[in-house]
Amino acid sequence: MANNKFETLAVAVSGYKEKCGSWPNPVTTDMVEASLGGWLSECRAAFDADTLSVEQLEILNSRIPGWYTKVGPTWENRAKTLSSYLLENGSLPDRSHWLHQWLTVQSGLARCGFLGQEKVQWIRNHCLGLSDFGAPSAPLWKIG
Repeated sequence: MANNKFETLAVAVSGYKEKCGSWPNPVTTDMVEASLGGWLSECRAAFDADTLSVEQLEILNSRIPGWYTKVGPTWENRAKTLSSYLLENGSLPDRSHWLHQWLTVQSGLARCGFLGQEKVQWIRNHCLGLSDFGAPSAPLWKIG
């Protein structure tokens, strides 16, 4: 019964990808896209944490080919945009800026151990002032 909803969401994500040509974004003002993108991000995080059931993994693989990407072009482009922004401005963007919202999501995933070590390392190595990014004891927005 619970996987019925899981499969319905997988079909919705697949339909979104087919219609729009890209994965749904969890950080957007479009509530449907944000919901689908958030769900897909949670699935990817669950896969990294090895908490998906065999049935859920089968649904994802059959309904959404290519659903799991490590550091894909979308994530990498956003991370590079953040890195450039920090170099140019020396501080984080305003809270209303999409980069701030994206970094908030990444930080939360990192603190819970769901972001993936290679992404955490990428941010630590390439984003000025975020060398302790993802560390449980690090302040959320410590720059310097």
